[in-house]
Amino acid sequence: MRELRQVLPETSDTEDYLGLFEEFVCECEFDLALHNVCDYLLEPGTPSVAMETIVRIQALHATLEVQDDCVERLKAKGQLTMQVRKSRN
Repeated sequence: MRELRQVLPETSDTEDYLGLFEEFVCECEFDLALHNVCDYLLEPGTPSVAMETIVRIQALHATLEVQDDCVERLKAKGQLTMQVRKSRN
């Protein structure tokens, strides 16, 4: 779980996400920490992440038995970003 901490950059925009992430991990609330990371990554202003990060998030969802649409939404965001980049070229 701690390896996902690196996708939350230390900026004023992520201060709340970082604080919650650290608190959830310290309290062993790993599903909440995972959702916190996903919420940040799904924000419109947050760049899409590499597929390897999505695979890690998907594995954590499976391990923690979290059933939601975060992974699908992250994949869709990545595909949309790729389409926008292609259309600009």
